[in-house]
Amino acid sequence: MLTLSIRDMQDKLIEYEERLLKLDKQLLTKDATLVEMDATLAEMAPAPLQIRKQWVRNIGKKGGSMTWMPHVDKLILELLANRTQPSCVQSNILVVANVIHPTWDVIKELPSRRYIRSARTVLTRVAKSLAAMRIGNSNAWKQMHTDETSRRHTSIVNCVMSIIGSDNKLQTICLSGAIIAEDGTAHHQALALVGQFRQSGRMLDEWRTTTLQLFPNHPDIDDLLAMIPTSADLCVSKLLKSMLSTDTCNTAQALHTHFKDTVFGICREMGMTERQCKMQSGFCFQHMRNILCKGVEICMDAKCKSVLSTDLDIIPPHLRIQCTMTNLARMVDKELNPRGDYAKGHGGDFWYYMETYHRGVLWLPIVRVLGGA
Repeated sequence: MLTLSIRDMQDKLIEYEERLLKLDKQLLTKDATLVEMDATLAEMAPAPLQIRKQWVRNIGKKGGSMTWMPHVDKLILELLANRTQPSCVQSNILVVANVIHPTWDVIKELPSRRYIRSARTVLTRVAKSLAAMRIGNSNAWKQMHTDETSRRHTSIVNCVMSIIGSDNKLQTICLSGAIIAEDGTAHHQALALVGQFRQSGRMLDEWRTTTLQLFPNHPDIDDLLAMIPTSADLCVSKLLKSMLSTDTCNTAQALHTHFKDTVFGICREMGMTERQCKMQSGFCFQHMRNILCKGVEICMDAKCKSVLSTDLDIIPPHLRIQCTMTNLARMVDKELNPRGDYAKGHGGDFWYYMETYHRGVLWLPIVRVLGGA
């Protein structure tokens, strides 16, 4: 009996060994199949785009030049649009390419910093063209807001539009954030604003012309051109019955008047009647809030001076003590600012005192005490 049981076990071991050999052969076959499939997929997969230049022939004349491929320009514009510094674009492209395709020789050469910096001008034109496209394709213009600032004694005006988009929702689009007039007078600023609408219209017409030149035989060329509005869609006459919002200062009010007169003059040349030349006027609510708060502060200042007149007469004038809330906020900021912007302040000592003896106490920080942007 013992001999039979040993033989049975030997037979079973032999069967198990044969099964294991068959499984090993199947695994080897499947591994070979997977390797073949990986090789086939590698052959079928397209090679990644390379960072390099290409030869472009001149149109209408002999010769050509080496220019960066379109996807390289798109990559640079995307990085700049996401606020990447021009000096960091080269290293970002190199790192991303090595991480995504470590086994491919993707980068043949990198664009120079000078070329990347010059691409900011292209990005500005692209942004203005896209803004003009959205404004031109809108269902209605509801409001136009403009404000002025100055940099290095140069007047800069912006133009922000509130429109009803294709989804029937109110949208805010900045047509241009840096309109430089001939001088800082309201008359030339109004002319510069009208000129910005015309310039944006010319950009749209050039966009349409370029699209037609690049895709003359495209089956959907009509649909492509239908997506791009014309310069007529950016005529200032569409501002009629909309609201013009400006600042409350004298120059802004003069700009308000000159701009409406300029728009009405263009509408009259187009054959519109006086009854049709209507625009609503309004003030920026941010400035109105400041005016209201300033009036309240003046009343509070007068009241405090009348109550504390005896004590104020004792204080020497060279200490420049005032009762206005703005002055109080500035003094508190100078004395207690944790950043130590004011050399005579004690912000570090104050915050050490607060952390040591009043940890967790609610503190309302004072910010933007100097006003402005």
